[in-house]
Amino acid sequence: MGKVMAFARKHDLVVIEDAAQALGASVCSRKCGTIGDFGAYSFFPSKNLGGFGDGGMVSCRKAELAEKVRRLRNHGVFPK
Repeated sequence: MGKVMAFARKHDLVVIEDAAQALGASVCSRKCGTIGDFGAYSFFPSKNLGGFGDGGMVSCRKAELAEKVRRLRNHGVFPK
């Protein structure tokens, strides 16, 4: 992830980290899903933290990007 993040920063790219099966895991003392700009987690029933159907979570370190994700989760509708 260090090389991925260095490349992304050099080229002004956003990194979405797939942490669907890595809940609780860490790399070099950093929790998986917290290294990239976004961390994506799946709660599909067959995953290590399953729910009762499709579900998931996105973590984000920047407020303006988190706002965009909140809008995307419901097809652009954002309740007041």
